[in-house]
Amino acid sequence: MTPLKKRRSLAIYRPVRPGEPVYSREDAPDLLLWLDAASGVASRGAVTLDGTSQYLSRAGSLMGTLGTNYSVQAWVWLSGGSGTSRTIAAHRSTAQSNPIGFYLGISSSDSSARFIVTGDSGTGATAIGPALPTGQWHHVVGVRSGGSLSIYVNGVAGTVASASFGTITPTHLDLGSNFGGSTSRLHLLPGRLDQFGVWGNRALSQADVTALFNSGSGLSYSGMPPALRAGLVMFHELDGNPVAGVDSTGNGHTLTPIGSPAAADGVAEGPADDSDPVLRWADRHGGPAFSQAAVAARPAWRSAGFLDFDGTDDRLGRDSGPLVGARPGFTMLARLRLDVLPSGSPAVVYTEADSGASVVNRLAITPAGQVVASYRPIGGTLASATSAATLAAGADAVIGVRRNGSDLRVFVAGAPSGPAATIDHGTDLAGASCRVGGPVESAGFRHLDGRITEIYAVGRALTDPQIAALSNPA
Repeated sequence: MTPLKKRRSLAIYRPVRPGEPVYSREDAPDLLLWLDAASGVASRGAVTLDGTSQYLSRAGSLMGTLGTNYSVQAWVWLSGGSGTSRTIAAHRSTAQSNPIGFYLGISSSDSSARFIVTGDSGTGATAIGPALPTGQWHHVVGVRSGGSLSIYVNGVAGTVASASFGTITPTHLDLGSNFGGSTSRLHLLPGRLDQFGVWGNRALSQADVTALFNSGSGLSYSGMPPALRAGLVMFHELDGNPVAGVDSTGNGHTLTPIGSPAAADGVAEGPADDSDPVLRWADRHGGPAFSQAAVAARPAWRSAGFLDFDGTDDRLGRDSGPLVGARPGFTMLARLRLDVLPSGSPAVVYTEADSGASVVNRLAITPAGQVVASYRPIGGTLASATSAATLAAGADAVIGVRRNGSDLRVFVAGAPSGPAATIDHGTDLAGASCRVGGPVESAGFRHLDGRITEIYAVGRALTDPQIAALSNPA
């Protein structure tokens, strides 16, 4: 890990000096911001189910892998359904009603959590936990140890039950629905599910359950210590968009979404997996982070190393004032690819502005594919520099902007492009909020439809050779 660079005072200003050394991203001075999609991207997603037709499913029995000691966990958020049975997870048979490898769910009588195991002969047992109120997350764990069943809710043990189960032959595993002796699904769950895991040949202990509960924050698969991963047969973070049902363990126990369940906010935050909605994009050197509270407006992280913005409402933001523009000299670069050119209005790559655009520091792409940089301090006149070069949809590009005193200039592929604009000498952008991939203003600008790989900014006006070197993807 590269050590954190010391960030210099915002008041320092160094004009362009020909002959200065060429820098790499690691050693460029006055580093302000380095968002790199190869690192620092976090998600916190879950799947949301409508309680009517949506669930996740896979065919096949896990019993040969589970043995007679096994554990099941899930985080559940109930949005309704009081007075009805609601299923968290059911490993049952579509051919027979008796076999229940495990059932984790909520009782219709008192909304209590239940963990049930039943053999092919019909002999079974039920461990009972406390009632689960709606509108909040609950960590529910069922544990089988031979003929004994235990249940834990939010780290607290419920009742213990026992039976001689004998042979159990389930045929399917569902999340969010129940079945038995039929292909019809019932007891569907209205709410959210997150961090579903199954351990084989392992009865989790109280200490294990406490660690997984993690004081109510849960643990993502990547956040689990190796000791807790031991025995995991499958683990689903359920945070893709669309929900993909990928097994994080690599064992291939993929779940198929039925009824197009949607993404929702989850309980456990961890590094993003492919297609995860991005909750937070953190500066590579421990500086500021950009985030998005609304799940629907989160761009998706792609394992190829970029954030995918949908052009409709995706964006990330930071509301703690400007990062880059409140100084008389700065340089910003962005690596991106447009899926399509914007229609009607420029699409924002990065901006620092207020809702009325009375203060602005913006880098955007016009419908013609030109790069446009705009700047206006408090009390100043809006100045914009536009590139002569144009970007094409589907092509990787490096674009940038440099402020050097009153000179504002756009760069494309590491070279100056188009005439410079003359801006007011003011630097006060008080009241500005920062956004990536979308505007602050309610009108006049569009969200970016494409991918952003990197945004990099330093608090000085770099020379043309320095910008050319930093624009080189190699």
